[in-house]
Amino acid sequence: MDNIISQNHENGIQASGQMSLGEHLDELRRRVIYSLYALFGVLIICFADQQFYMKLVLIPHTQAMQALQLPATIQVLHYEESFFCHLKVAFIAALILTIPYMFYQAWLFVSVALYAHEKRHLQLFLPFAVALFMIGVLFGYFILIPLGLRFLGSYGVEEIRIGFTLSSYLSLFFLLTIVSGLIFELPLVMVFITRIHLLHSEDYVNQWRYFVLFAFVLAAVLTPPDAVTQTLMAIPLILLYFLGIMVCRIVERWELIRRFLSS
Repeated sequence: MDNIISQNHENGIQASGQMSLGEHLDELRRRVIYSLYALFGVLIICFADQQFYMKLVLIPHTQAMQALQLPATIQVLHYEESFFCHLKVAFIAALILTIPYMFYQAWLFVSVALYAHEKRHLQLFLPFAVALFMIGVLFGYFILIPLGLRFLGSYGVEEIRIGFTLSSYLSLFFLLTIVSGLIFELPLVMVFITRIHLLHSEDYVNQWRYFVLFAFVLAAVLTPPDAVTQTLMAIPLILLYFLGIMVCRIVERWELIRRFLSS
């Protein structure tokens, strides 16, 4: 049995513990290439319909400016800026649409080192990972960006002419959607760490004060330098942390029950 290597490169499935380092690297390269192919293909489709995605991206800005009774127009300062901004919008749209497939490719890469029962457990993570990412993106789009823009755009006096550039807005949009989506994966990361017995739910409980501090520091690094946006990022992160603790406790108790029943 030790001399048998079960390979299936199309599905990315191999027996656990039978792959060499070179084979692992080759599998990783394959999954990265598949993800890039998908991203590039979706990018072409999104760029062909760039006007639709640009209008979709600008909705939070338009609504925030209307709430502040400011002009909703947004500026470009260089000839080439409009083209690259449309390309950036297409890339953001393609990345969001391709993330579920990238998660699937990541699962295929990880699954080659797992036994059958471990794969079944990991399969449960995939739909939750996609769902949490999309919830995070929507949270950034509908809550973080509009409230952040209203707060930042409210600073001005008559002597200061307020104007916003498209490139700076897109950078903010990318940060508050993609990063928010990734942050919402926190409960799954905590459960995974618990499943591999690196940490337990009690460890998370004992460290909650440090995480609260870490959440505000991380929010200060990732978001614009204003207290409102930072707080709006930190509070969901803290709530996700405690949600992760609850899920970890459920997982630990279920594992104890399963061991008791199997003994």
